[in-house]
Amino acid sequence: MKRSLVLAGGGMRVAWQAGVVKALAEEGLHFDHLDGTSGGILTTAMMLSGVTPDEMIKRWRAVNVRNFSSALPLRDYLKGPWNLPALSDADGIVNKVFPALGIDVERIRTSTLEGSFNVANFTEKRSVALDATEIDADLLAAGMSLPLFMTPLRRDGETCSRCRLDPRRQCHRGVAARSRRGVADLVRRKLPLLGRWPAGAVRAHDRDERERRAAGRLRPRRGQRA
Repeated sequence: MKRSLVLAGGGMRVAWQAGVVKALAEEGLHFDHLDGTSGGILTTAMMLSGVTPDEMIKRWRAVNVRNFSSALPLRDYLKGPWNLPALSDADGIVNKVFPALGIDVERIRTSTLEGSFNVANFTEKRSVALDATEIDADLLAAGMSLPLFMTPLRRDGETCSRCRLDPRRQCHRGVAARSRRGVADLVRRKLPLLGRWPAGAVRAHDRDERERRAAGRLRPRRGQRA
């Protein structure tokens, strides 16, 4: 029987997960698959990078939390709040936090453990579980990018940001599929949907919140599997 460890989000507060990973290891529990959402991406990435539980704890104690936020170019702030893309970008996370936590993309891709990282594709309105072999540093950061506070990732005509499905729904219906082949979860919204990320951090945050809350309220129809 394969065992999967699903790591939920919580921003920088996911540092507590290092202690849980250590306790699980001390109990002799090992996992064949790791899955990270939002802040849980950090713990998942550390484990897939080969960072031991004790080292995880040491690295979290030493990390500079100010590096979780890095300033945009001055010209962006001069656009005003309605046209400002976000309050900050992901450069600090990618260039400083990831190295400080021992996150190594190449080691993640070649890890003997199976892994998946959840990212929201805003353009297609779906939450994607990316296989660890497909990941890069920018996608890791995109999976943690909170609208309003951090710019999303724009690549190949698509916009990606943090995945925020209802945790119960995510755990209940996603793990088995992800552990087999990293299948994406697809949630249809009932709101009129935008195919682009709205201009301005405030508008983007408001739109993102409404669409994702609608997604979190969806439930399978009677007789259907979750």
